[in-house]
Amino acid sequence: MKIKDITYREFYEKTAQEREDYLFALKYGKFEQIDLFGFGDFLEQTFGFVKDFQYALNRKGLDFTSLLELLETYTDKTIKDLANMSIFDMHKTRLYIRDQVGIINNIERVALSHEPSAKEQAAGLDMFASYDSFLQYDKLAGGDVCKVEKVKKLPYMLCFTKLKLEKDKSVYEMNLNKLYAK
Repeated sequence: MKIKDITYREFYEKTAQEREDYLFALKYGKFEQIDLFGFGDFLEQTFGFVKDFQYALNRKGLDFTSLLELLETYTDKTIKDLANMSIFDMHKTRLYIRDQVGIINNIERVALSHEPSAKEQAAGLDMFASYDSFLQYDKLAGGDVCKVEKVKKLPYMLCFTKLKLEKDKSVYEMNLNKLYAK
């Protein structure tokens, strides 16, 4: 079967057998990522924007359905408009988003996380994993859920810097307490 550029809608109108060649091409083909919607550097976006895309990619794999829903939220396009766009352009956009979220993930992993101690794990640290980015929203909102929407609108880098400061303060306090305990 010859693969031609089709819309997302046309792709889903095909039978499962007809889609196989497209799925193979999307999975193994070489595509250049594009910023089709002009999002730019995710580090310069709002905290809510970054966290929404991060959640979709990290938890759902950013399938096409999630991609369309997020694009409808963060662009002036409707789902119908997006479904009538090239499936290859949408895939290139997905690759761009995956790259941008990967950068954010790496920065946060290095700067905001730590290796949990055996005591932290024994105390049940894993129970917080299901909260995902809500823990960050909660920290930034000072525990006030009424302020979460305001936090979502703040610049990502401002929020990241505040979270890093809070982590560094916590490490400092722990180290200081250990010194006093000696």
